[in-house]
Amino acid sequence: MRRSKRQVRRHAACRQRPAHERKPVPLLLTANPCVSLCKLDDDGQCRGCGRSRAEIKGWKRLHDEQRHDINMRLLANQRKPVRKRLLKALRKTVAERPPTAAGA
Repeated sequence: MRRSKRQVRRHAACRQRPAHERKPVPLLLTANPCVSLCKLDDDGQCRGCGRSRAEIKGWKRLHDEQRHDINMRLLANQRKPVRKRLLKALRKTVAERPPTAAGA
């Protein structure tokens, strides 16, 4: 099967950089993304924060990576109060990170 130039470029863009070239990304963690507008819609999603009933119930038991993934989804899809809360936590996390050595 032969690929077009466009497919080759797209495939190359999707490849990840080697681990030594990647910049570390801080985990977006919050104590809780709740904005105190707790009502579940017909699909079982909270109208305030956008999490499912299972995510709300098991929030404290989730691993950091799982909470990060949920927070990133909420950051992309939710309204201003949720985004504002998440961005505040992200700014705090980035400000607390120790500076890295240039070129290391």
